Amino acid sequence: MGPTDSDVERRRRALAGCELFHELSDGALDNLAEGSRMCRFAPGESAVRTGETSTALFLVASGSAVVEQDGREIATLQAGDFFGETAFLSGVPRTATVRATDGPLEVVEIDEACLRTLLEDHEELAEHLAEKMAARRLEAEELRDETGALISEAGLVAQFRKHLLRIIGR
Repeated sequence: MGPTDSDVERRRRALAGCELFHELSDGALDNLAEGSRMCRFAPGESAVRTGETSTALFLVASGSAVVEQDGREIATLQAGDFFGETAFLSGVPRTATVRATDGPLEVVEIDEACLRTLLEDHEELAEHLAEKMAARRLEAEELRDETGALISEAGLVAQFRKHLLRIIGR
């Protein structure tokens, strides 16, 4: 049984409310909603765990979640926030655990193929994802290049942008 119209519409509303996707055309939002799925998690349940291999991107549709890395909480996510961009962009296993707080959590899961198609048509999303990922990485850790020099946010954005464009064949 496929998704119902109300499931697709709920995903579409959640996607339209996310800063990353709010400038997409109606057609692009419809395609993204149809190619994604809604996942529900009980209080305390993990949506993703450190070390898992998945390249999906997730968007919080309702509820809230905490992001945990190395045993400490590093962020709180609310409706409209997204997570999973590091694994999508880099292909490495998940670098953090995201779990529902004390209430139920609903997230829209956007698989790699659906997101790749969207990025091919909307390169500006690649720039925004690169900027967001760079900011999150710099908040979480002090990054250094191969010479030991600190990496700037602009340098990190450039690295991620280059990787994203390579993913979509540009």
